[in-house]
Amino acid sequence: MPVSLVIFIIAWVFIMVLSFGFPYNGTTHQGIVAVFSLFPWSLLSKGLLDLANATTGKDSASKGTCAPWTRLQSVKSQRASQTAAVQLSA
Repeated sequence: MPVSLVIFIIAWVFIMVLSFGFPYNGTTHQGIVAVFSLFPWSLLSKGLLDLANATTGKDSASKGTCAPWTRLQSVKSQRASQTAAVQLSA
């Protein structure tokens, strides 16, 4: 079996495990987190999951620091209506 195929299979397994939140869920032993963090695809997957959670507002740590896209759209429409109201009154 070629080495590149073995690396691909290991990376695929790591990414599948990471998609369920393990080992970065906060309850896992730090040694296991360190082993997973040695592989670049683990950190890439964790970063993408964090980015996805932050942009959708699902991450409890990011609440209040970044708004989900739907909230940003409503803020834009409110500002546009306020600007139109100011222009009409002037």
